[in-house]
Amino acid sequence: MSEPIFSLWVYLAATPLAGLMLTLVAYVAGFAVYERARFHPLANPVPMAVALVVAALAVTGTDYRTYFDGAQFVHFLLGPATVALAVPLFEQIPKLRRAWFALTVGLLVGVVVAMVSALAIAWLLGASAPTIASLAPKSVTTPVAMGISEKIGGIPSLTAVIVVLTGIVGAALGRFVFDALGVRSHAVRGFAIGLAGHGQGVARAFIVSDEAGAFAGLAMGLTALATALIAPWLAPLQARVLPVTDAANDYAQQVAAALVASGLRAEVDRRSEKLGYKIRDGETMKVPYLLVVGQREAEAGTVAVRSRSEGDRGAMALDAVVEILRKENAVVPSSCR
Repeated sequence: MSEPIFSLWVYLAATPLAGLMLTLVAYVAGFAVYERARFHPLANPVPMAVALVVAALAVTGTDYRTYFDGAQFVHFLLGPATVALAVPLFEQIPKLRRAWFALTVGLLVGVVVAMVSALAIAWLLGASAPTIASLAPKSVTTPVAMGISEKIGGIPSLTAVIVVLTGIVGAALGRFVFDALGVRSHAVRGFAIGLAGHGQGVARAFIVSDEAGAFAGLAMGLTALATALIAPWLAPLQARVLPVTDAANDYAQQVAAALVASGLRAEVDRRSEKLGYKIRDGETMKVPYLLVVGQREAEAGTVAVRSRSEGDRGAMALDAVVEILRKENAVVPSSCR
């Protein structure tokens, strides 16, 4: 009996059907448990399906690329499924017209609070600039979040993991939070869970009611748009150039321009303050790299590097500094984008 089953797996593993079959079977199994638990939020089928897929890939030694050759068929359906959310939303147009102002305010406040709270906590814990940037789009649906993360200097793969975890937690705990706050409106509950929990929140909302699902779908789409517009303004600074005197301002600007051209976020501190003050201020703000430039550095084409993690690293060629920061932040030069 085991030999025919093994032969079947060998056949499927060599075709795109393997990833598709594994994805569907894993989710059906997770959803069966979810149904048996009477759709309790803590019995979310997504983490169970993910665990089953990971276990299957580990046991069979199948690499992710091979798995995704089949799973991409399900991935393709994400687009049509998202567009289809417009159908239940259309049925809620009268309510949308009455509540547009409250929804707009709630959206903007929710998006900003979600990003700022995540960035602030990561910054206080001493996270690196790429890690902080990766957290900014945590409440956005995965494909959009990964694109935002890459654009602002984050790590897309890390962002994907954080987004999934955010959705799982939001879908699992949302009901308890709403009950504790006394929120009964399906429209409000749906909009809030869609804003915080993106796709998984939407799925959970549709189990509650079509009204909750429609407002959750609206929130998911608008949150992605708002985050894409706001996140770049909240992205953490990666380097600050400190001219020793005003005479070095032009060279400081050249250094910053070279960093920006390489996809890094840099600025020049042009304040008429002593160098020591500028350095202390940069350290207080936890800027990863402080680049000191004066007449000597301008003539030699170098910068004096101070790293938040390693301290004074001495004078280095500008090209070398750009390469170090690019590798550390895993960014793509703007000319290659």
